[in-house]
Formats: sequence, C-alpha cells, structure tokens
Amino acid sequence: MGIKQVSFAIIVLLLFVGCQPVATPVAVITPTATEVPEIAVVTATAVMIDVEPTASAPEIRYGISASMQNTLPDIVQLGATGELVILDNMSQPDILGNQADMLITYGTIEGWQQSPEALQIALIINSEAEPFANPMIANIVRRSINPGSIAQQLQITGLAVGASEAVESLQLRTDLANAGYPDGFVVELGYMPLPGLREIISQFSEVNIDVQSKQMTFKALQADFASGDVHLGLILIKSPEQQQEWITQIGEANVINLYSVPISYQVLPELDVSFTDYGIPYFAE
Repeated sequence: MGIKQVSFAIIVLLLFVGCQPVATPVAVITPTATEVPEIAVVTATAVMIDVEPTASAPEIRYGISASMQNTLPDIVQLGATGELVILDNMSQPDILGNQADMLITYGTIEGWQQSPEALQIALIINSEAEPFANPMIANIVRRSINPGSIAQQLQITGLAVGASEAVESLQLRTDLANAGYPDGFVVELGYMPLPGLREIISQFSEVNIDVQSKQMTFKALQADFASGDVHLGLILIKSPEQQQEWITQIGEANVINLYSVPISYQVLPELDVSFTDYGIPYFAE
C-alpha cells in the first residue's frame, strides 16, 4: 500500500472514531449511612478465614460461630496463634477435636465455660463537635438507641441491656425538626468490631441521622475524638478504669452503656487458655 493510501485510511479511521457517541460519565454515588457491608453467608460446615498465623504458631484451630464474623474483637491476636475456622453449626457432636481445638461463641451456653469478661458496648458522643454542642441534639441521639430492641434482634442468650427508655422514632424526628434539623444530618461514627453495629446504625437512620461509619482502633478513636473528626463512637470498655478515662475526657452524660455480651467457649483439656483484654479466649504458648 502506498503512502497516500495509508494516509487516506488513517484519516477515514479517525473520522469514524470521532463520530462515535461519547459515553456519559457515570455518577459517583456515595453509600448511604445505613449501608453496612453484609456478612458473608456460610454454606460449608467449616470455612477458613484469610488470617494467616505466624510462622512459629502451633496448628491450633479456633472455631468461631458464623454470627461472629466482622464483630469479634482481638481477631488478629487469635490469628497470630492459630487458624480461624468459621462454623455454621456449633452444636454438631464431636466438633471439638475434629474441626476445631477451641470453640468460641457469643452468649451463655449450657455446659460451656464462660469468659471472665463480657463485651461491654458503649456509645460515646463528642459534645465538642457540631451539632452535638447543642445539648438538645445530644439528648435526641441518646434516646435514638434502644438496647432492648437490639437485644431482640441479636438473640444472644444472656445479653444484658443497660437502662434506657423506648422512644417512638416519630417523636424523635419531630424533636429533631423542632431543634432545626427537619431533614436530619450526617455524622461520622468510629467503631470497634462488636455485635450490634448494623442494628445501631439502623436505629439512627429511622430518626434521620445518617451515619458514615469507619472501623478504628481504640487509640485512633481517642485521637479523632480529641480533634473533632469523629462525632460518635461505638466502643468496647474493658475495665472501669477505661470507662473513667472516657468520662474524664468527654463527660459522664456522653458515655452511654448499651449492653454487655457474654462469651462462651470449649477447649481441648490439654490446652492452656488465656484471655485478651476484651475477654476473648485464646491459646497461650
């Protein structure tokens, strides 16, 4: 093909491409506050979680119930000492020793050993950050959470609920409108892995409080509270001393105990058991 023919072909090709319709850019949609990642559905009896033990870790298998996925604190500490196995049915006979060397689940289970510490879940409010500098708004937020309803949804045996009053969402939305927020508002919530996160976010959504949530470490949450980057927090309180630290930092009215979740476990008799700061049993070398 000659040079003129090649040039002519290129021109025709360019004209053809230029005439093609240009795709309209797709709008970026920010997830709403109530969109919380779904917990994976477990269909097999035992599925490995992708947490690799350290090279020196023994071949210990931790069996955790499927309901604990994404809600179990200190899971990295467990993964550093053995393999994590999700079980969709922990009542199967002979499961201990065959599929797992230690079984861990939420609730008080008859015949199982009990962790010395329950998970203490609390809501903390940053009254220095808008709009919670207004005491009326902070009070509406406190009344938006109904621990009793959360307990019914979680269906964890032995879950203990803190003192609270049940308030109709319509009343809370009305109070919010009277306080100057007829359409509600958006807040940043930092949380630690714990049971009940989705239910709490859903309750906020019912009163037009849209939550943008992000998982954080305890220290990061403390730092972001001090800087005002986080409005609300869902935390685990491991001791009365730690709760007092939060009370000293943000005030007693802004630390709301919601509920506590007991932890039960079974373990092979030859294994020594220790407990993490939040009462999760694990193998101690």
